[in-house]
Amino acid sequence: MKNKDQEVMPLLVNNANYIKDLSFENPGILREIPDPAAGPNLDINIHVDVTPVGEHVYEVALVLNIQAKQNDHNMFLIELSYAGIFRVAEAADHDDEQRKRLLLIEAPSLLFPFARSIVSNLTREGGLPPLLLNPVNFEIMYEQTVREMEKTKH
Repeated sequence: MKNKDQEVMPLLVNNANYIKDLSFENPGILREIPDPAAGPNLDINIHVDVTPVGEHVYEVALVLNIQAKQNDHNMFLIELSYAGIFRVAEAADHDDEQRKRLLLIEAPSLLFPFARSIVSNLTREGGLPPLLLNPVNFEIMYEQTVREMEKTKH
């Protein structure tokens, strides 16, 4: 049996989650009832913003911009910033690479299911079929960002 001194402390603790900003525009519903078989053309952009808010504490915002068009008409637009307050273990916070990976991979992975649910509920409550976003691999997103930053340095 382990005592408190032997327990492994988590590197990342999620203290709170919340909708930071939300906009839903639904102009397409007035034109016609959408054809679920045709399905809209989706343009989905996702990025992660990190803001320090205290010692070892960060706000991580998962920002989603989703635009749907059908037959060259705007069906809906969703702009969602879903955020969480995360505490990074002191040892991990001093390791730049580990901190970045925790805040840009692990934290948004924890936030995504909540943001996905909000998007699904918004579209359903807007009179549309619920939009179920596919899972996002934040590790690949992070690695692509690192590669792009390295290219711009050279």
